[in-house]
Amino acid sequence: MITNITNISLQNELYKNIKNDIDNGIITGAAALVHKDGKIAAELYLGSADSETSKPVCSDSIYRLASMTKPITATAVLICKERGLLSLYDKISTYIPGFRNICVGSKNSSGEIIESGSADDSIKIINLLTHSSGIVSGEIGFLQYDRIPPEKRTNLKDITDWYSENLLLDFYPDSLDSYSPIAAFDVAARIVEIVTGEAFEAFVTKNIFEPLGITDITFTPTEEQWDRTVKLHERKPDGSGHSVDRLGHKTFDNMTYFSGGASLVGSAADYMKFAEMLFNGGKNKGERIISPESVSLMSTPYKIRHKNENWGLGVRVILNDRYLPAGSFGWSGAYGTHFWIDRTNNIIAIYMKNSYYDTGAEAKTARRFEQIVYENI
Repeated sequence: MITNITNISLQNELYKNIKNDIDNGIITGAAALVHKDGKIAAELYLGSADSETSKPVCSDSIYRLASMTKPITATAVLICKERGLLSLYDKISTYIPGFRNICVGSKNSSGEIIESGSADDSIKIINLLTHSSGIVSGEIGFLQYDRIPPEKRTNLKDITDWYSENLLLDFYPDSLDSYSPIAAFDVAARIVEIVTGEAFEAFVTKNIFEPLGITDITFTPTEEQWDRTVKLHERKPDGSGHSVDRLGHKTFDNMTYFSGGASLVGSAADYMKFAEMLFNGGKNKGERIISPESVSLMSTPYKIRHKNENWGLGVRVILNDRYLPAGSFGWSGAYGTHFWIDRTNNIIAIYMKNSYYDTGAEAKTARRFEQIVYENI
């Protein structure tokens, strides 16, 4: 039993909300952690990690983080920047020459994808981290992504070489932004490998996870960690219950393809350690990961293109929102994970579930979590 909760009202409201979602079949289970002023304001682990076996959600349950991998990849790039290994404004063709001749694509009247102009070797590393590269960011990219040969999905080198040699961009780089779920951050991760001479998984483990005491965020779960991983679930069409995905290791294309955009799994408690590092200006429990200047760069909009939220480096940055104060930053995952950091009110909040529905930053569960936090903090 957790005994050091500082906000009983918030704890109770979150409990009622999550319990209600479980009772109504909206989720099978969830974890919620809220830190305020460096203390645990609320912490809950409710429901089932596997609705077919009634295995409970626990404090060490592991979730597929999906796009909550992106802030970690951005942090890895910033470490390389601080070490003088790269500049955010380097052309990516400096590291992967095939991108030098990449073109923008469009669809013709027959629905075929055709070249519509040169990208002028203009993609920079910062474009990868701010969804402004045009690499698999919309219909043109997604249609091509589906054609990637399976043998090219085995490691970052092969898949990013394929991107550079075969893709047409969705738009001219830096002309706008549009979400790149996987590919742009794969390229960023591959550049980390090139400048460091290390596998991306090894670099992230050595330079982020190990210094922060993180043992349950990984690209390569052990059998014991897989046993603790929450099963992905889907609601049955008639609303009578949930079906459970038991693909296990097969959820990922290949355990040697460390996607910078989406392939980490991790526990809520360990993700909190990472989030605390960002909240504390790049340092946690005496371990400096990146500088305060790098955290500021990450959490500042690259360009103001939208009224409510814009992209920092691997995170969304709030300008105007129903619940989150301006300057808050964080991101979500395709299976329902969600976090943000609010340095105005000294809040770090994490919500974890794993399902195939009601996901991403606008998931109803995520938005309700935000609302309850600010109504009770």
